[in-house]
Order: sequence, then C-alpha cells, then structure tokens
Amino acid sequence: MDQIALGFLIILVVSLPIASISSIRDISLGFVFLCWLSKGILIHHWRPRPTRLEAAWIIYGAFVVLSLFTAVDPRYSLNEFRGEYLKNFLLFMLVVQFVTTEKRAKAVLLGITAGNLIMVSVGIAEFFSQGGSLITRLQVKGFASGWGSLHSGGGTYSTYLITVFPFLLWLMVVWKKWWAQALAITLAAANVFSLYITFQRGAWVGFLMMVAAAIFLIPGKKWIKATCLTVFLVSIGSGLCLAPTQTLIHEEKVQSLDQLIMEPEKSIGGRFTTWRVSLEYLVDNPFKGAGFGRRSPYKKYDYYKRKESGLYWHAHNMFLNLGLELGLPGLLAFIFFLARLLWLGWRSYQRSPPGGLPHFLAGAMLLMIVAVVFRNMFDDFFVDDTAMLFWFLAAVVVAVHELKAEDYFFFYL
Repeated sequence: MDQIALGFLIILVVSLPIASISSIRDISLGFVFLCWLSKGILIHHWRPRPTRLEAAWIIYGAFVVLSLFTAVDPRYSLNEFRGEYLKNFLLFMLVVQFVTTEKRAKAVLLGITAGNLIMVSVGIAEFFSQGGSLITRLQVKGFASGWGSLHSGGGTYSTYLITVFPFLLWLMVVWKKWWAQALAITLAAANVFSLYITFQRGAWVGFLMMVAAAIFLIPGKKWIKATCLTVFLVSIGSGLCLAPTQTLIHEEKVQSLDQLIMEPEKSIGGRFTTWRVSLEYLVDNPFKGAGFGRRSPYKKYDYYKRKESGLYWHAHNMFLNLGLELGLPGLLAFIFFLARLLWLGWRSYQRSPPGGLPHFLAGAMLLMIVAVVFRNMFDDFFVDDTAMLFWFLAAVVVAVHELKAEDYFFFYL
C-alpha cells in the first residue's frame, strides 16, 4: 500500500507545474488519501505521525474559517478554503505519513528532478525555437510576460523554479560519482538560465536572496563567508551597472528614476501605489478581512476594479493580500506558521550530521522559504500549484527529520 501511495505522490509532484494536466494532481492526491484509508482499515491504526506543525496549521486554519463569516463573497471564500487550505493540509499530512524513510525521500526527489528536467528542457527549446531575446521580453505570440515552459505563465514558472531549485542539488549529496555531480551542475545551470529568460524581476530578487542565505549556511570560517558575500554583492552591483536598461525595466520608457517609481502606469510605480493603497485598507480594517481568497479584496474594494489600476487587481504582495483577506490577526498567524517552519528547519539543520540527506533537506527548505518569501513580496504566487509544491517539499523535510523528545516538549509550549 505504501509503495502505491508513493507512486501517486511522485506522479503528483511531476504533474504539479504542468498547467494542461492539472486534474492529475487532484486524482493522484485522491488515490493517496484512499491508500491511507485502506492502510488504516487493514492495520487498525489511525494515529498520524506527528509533525510539530499541528498547532500552526490549526491556528492559521482557525483564522481562515473566521474569515468566512466576514467574507464579502462567502461562497467564493469557502471554495478557496477547500482548495487552498484543506487540500494543502491534506497533502502535507499525507506526504509525512508515506515518506517515512530516506529511500522514499530519494524516490520523491528523483521524481522532482525528472519533472524539472522536462520543464526546463521544454522552456529552453521553446525560447530558442520562437526566437527569444536575451535582452528583453518578446512581445509576440503571447510571451510578453516571459517564457513559461509548460506552466501557466512566466510568473508561475519563475516561482516554480526558485521553489524547487535548492532541492535539485540532492544528487551531489547522495551520489559522489562524477556523472551525478555533472548532472546536478548542468541542471542547476539550466534552471538559472530558465529563470533569467522568464524576465520576472521579483523572482530574480528571490533567487539572489536565496544565494545570499546559502553563503551563510555553507560550513566554513567567517572570513571565507564574508569574502564570498562581498564577491556576490560586487557581482550584483556590476551586473546592475552593465545590464541593458530594457532588461531591468522591460519595455517601459522612462526619463528618470522618480518617473519609474511614482507613475502608477509603470510596473514598479504601479506596485508602489498598490502597496500604499492596500496598506491603507488594512489599517482601516485591521480585524475584519474581506474573506479568504486572493480575489476577495478585489470584490470588496473599488481600487482594484478601476481601469487605471491595470493589472493590479490584488495587492501584489503575499502578506498584504493575506492581511486584507484574513485581517491582521490572520496575517500574524501565517507569519507564525512560517516562523515555526523556519525554526523547525534550522533545528534540523543544526542537529543533522553534515553531508547526510536530512541535513541537506533542512538547508534546502530554509533556502526555499527565503526565496518564496522575497519573490512574493512583489507579487502573490503563493496559490494553486506553486503553494502545493511549497507544502509538498516542506512535508518531505519534516518527514525525514528524526523526532526527538525535546521537539515534542517544544511543540506543547
């Protein structure tokens, strides 16, 4: 039964970023749930493995449920509750129940690697076959938002790339042979190139912050880390100075930095305006959210419906969106959830033997959280398949981490 469930989990994670077969993920999740039910009936054991995140799930879920009572569209928010909370909670718990050994974790990672290889291969082939530009976004054939491979667009594809990237180097940890090292390095380079050609600046920021965090995680003397960080910052500064203007600000024609930042019709200026207005809405209604779901604020506030708002039909910031949906207490509950996950990953990273798979996975999760948080400071792609991928990978890390007595004590504090 466990092997069948593991097979469906692999199918699920491979199909997650492929937009045209989105129904497969739900079917696979359903079969994994049936496997869990069948196993419980056969062995008469229903107690799930603890994760030390139960309290965080419950607290966050409580505020999601409370938002249904203040929702501007309760039916929509209820549907989002099922699709964005219950489904992710179920996925997280099922992964923890079935990925119980390092061998199974390696099988899942192999599926993630295979799926990523498909995505970057198709994306790069699409880029060159359609005459993609390395300087600016192509304005023909629907690729104005960047090349999205088999995903639904450049924004979601870039988020997928930075979410999965830290986990792709697992081959270098498990297999020390030269071909595994070469494959891991080649795949990493292909992902970096694929991320670049999406021309998603928020994702670039998320990736760079992830690299900076990786420098601190890598074992070594402080002066070596300081040197690496200095070289990294100098490289970024040089890149910003040498990069063509249209690469950094896309097709926007601006005469000055003030115009770029202040004019609402510009992509950067539009974000500043939207953030300011969204923050004002949150301050005016700190305890009464519009209801769970990214479209709830759009349904409640006129600003997001105006023509001059352009593409900014939501706050373009994960935390502002959640604040408007759930209220300030719900936002704090989500931040507590992320902090709990970070703390769990950090404890695992410190305690696990260096060079082992649990140690690597804990570090990868820490980097993933950094990348996803900074990426979604400029937009909000923490929904649908990208959110499912995040919780799937986090569950794999939690599943392989060895539970210790003090962890149980900390959970009940």
